[in-house]
Amino acid sequence: MVWFVRIGGIFIMAPPGEAVSCRGPEPDPQSGPPSSTSDRGVSEAREPVSRARSMPKQDRGTGHNITQSWRPTIMHSTDICFVGIDVAATTLAVCRRRAGGTPRRKSFANTSTGHRKLLSWLDRGPVRVCMEATGPYGLDLAATLHAAPDIAVMVANPRAVRDFARALMSRNKTDRVDADTLSQHAERMPFKPWTPPPQALLELRHIARHITVLTNTKAAEKNRLHAARATRTTPACVIAALDDHIAALERRITVLEIEAAHRLAEIDGVEHVLTIPGIAQKSAIQLVAELAVLPTDMTKRQWVAHAGLDPRLVESGSSINRPTRISRNGNRRLRKALYMPALAAAHRHPAFATFYQRLIAAGLTKLQALVAVMRKLLHALYAVLKYKQPFDPDKLFKPRQCA
Repeated sequence: MVWFVRIGGIFIMAPPGEAVSCRGPEPDPQSGPPSSTSDRGVSEAREPVSRARSMPKQDRGTGHNITQSWRPTIMHSTDICFVGIDVAATTLAVCRRRAGGTPRRKSFANTSTGHRKLLSWLDRGPVRVCMEATGPYGLDLAATLHAAPDIAVMVANPRAVRDFARALMSRNKTDRVDADTLSQHAERMPFKPWTPPPQALLELRHIARHITVLTNTKAAEKNRLHAARATRTTPACVIAALDDHIAALERRITVLEIEAAHRLAEIDGVEHVLTIPGIAQKSAIQLVAELAVLPTDMTKRQWVAHAGLDPRLVESGSSINRPTRISRNGNRRLRKALYMPALAAAHRHPAFATFYQRLIAAGLTKLQALVAVMRKLLHALYAVLKYKQPFDPDKLFKPRQCA
């Protein structure tokens, strides 16, 4: 249930479990009583607020502020400082606020020195920091904040933050506005603390992703070479340059794959990944690099959602009932790394091939059945990495799926 409190002609939405206090600032004895407008707003809101106050204590939370001559204050059991940080390549836009207080804003350089100045500027006591996942630009800052005492860091999904900003009806898109939105996100939304993965796993992920970049570049150069050789007008020096670049890329990829293989071997239980059908050394590097950095308490369903392989339903009333598709709201690198192993398993391994053909016989397209195989492979990866045991098809497939 959502409460709408009318205050001075303005409606304030109090979400479920929120308690809003409509007491304004204490009147100044020398300035006289409050204005009639404020008196009318308080009197009109008295009954709904009293009902909101009657909620159970554990259901109370934050409310919504309005800009008037006074503002409702939010009841909190602890005095927590909420901080939003918008991360750019060279700067940090920071907004800090306390419940019901006035936000304070400041900019810092996105350097080690700027990170130290930010720590000294933050309030003492419990601090909750919310920042978006911005790749390498915010990783050092998140690790610095995580190591500081009394500071909890949440690295939020950019899509979730964007939807939250839309719910706030934010009209502008600036670094300052984004920082303010992130601070409100830390205050009002469920807070999930972030824990940095081990340094070795982060290095493995960097290597694996750079291998992918170089592999894509090599494929593009081979396409250019094919086009260049299609006509006699291409100078020999251009063809030679393309040949040299392709050879250099192959050497770099080989060096990185050797380094990644050494780091992969240091992960406990990773040797069982190679027992999964369709997964060889190159695929294992890409898959484990993306999966090993995930929190250890995630379930296999959460792994599927992280890969964007979870089903997405679109239904509304009796007129809209679209076919179920995968959400694609996840790690596209992980989906790409699963595709070729799933293709190989669906055509080479008996259990996966039976599962694949059964889905096609049931009416699914080949691509839909292949996506189901990708999801099965992800379940297998979850099992062998968590329990450190070789792949067992009897545990992955139910009897009817292999019949």
